[in-house]
Amino acid sequence: MGKDRINLVTLQQGLNIPPIVILSACETHPLDGNHNTVANAFLYGGAMTVVGTLTPVNAAKAALLIARLVFRLLEFVPLIQAPLCWSEVMGGMLRMSYAWDVLETLVRMHKVPYSIERLRPVQIAANTAINTFRTDWFEIMLDQLAAETSIPLSTIEAAWREVAYFTESLQYIQLGNPENIWIRPGEGKSGSSAGN
Repeated sequence: MGKDRINLVTLQQGLNIPPIVILSACETHPLDGNHNTVANAFLYGGAMTVVGTLTPVNAAKAALLIARLVFRLLEFVPLIQAPLCWSEVMGGMLRMSYAWDVLETLVRMHKVPYSIERLRPVQIAANTAINTFRTDWFEIMLDQLAAETSIPLSTIEAAWREVAYFTESLQYIQLGNPENIWIRPGEGKSGSSAGN
């Protein structure tokens, strides 16, 4: 049971693993572990990509992250007019989750004297930049936050580094070959294409 040692490679025979696996439990690919992790077991078993966790995660926040992913799959992916790589689907969701984590933490730690609802335009600006594949999405978010709050950008950046640099979203890692999975237009709700 809990103390049993298992060689994950020996479990891959006869498994029918989907190409995409999302793990949202604690330490499924721990920073201080070796190659014998839960996340790697799914890769050994045939998954093309696995999202794992590096550290213990908060159960409520982990559930929220999965809810955000489902929402992204149902609402954003079908709007895309060109094939979309899975790494962009998952990466974009993690970026948006990080943007939310940063804003929520700055409010909760009283570094920004506004409610999270008041900062909705900042979140929208960040999400828009992320979903239009801007590489400067984080800078856009911080600039918008400074403009909305009239707090100097240097103060915002210092507060981010002090209390919101490493958030729950950064505990997730995408492994494998997500760039080999493509979502085709019109198939966001019904299927995907996996291959080179």
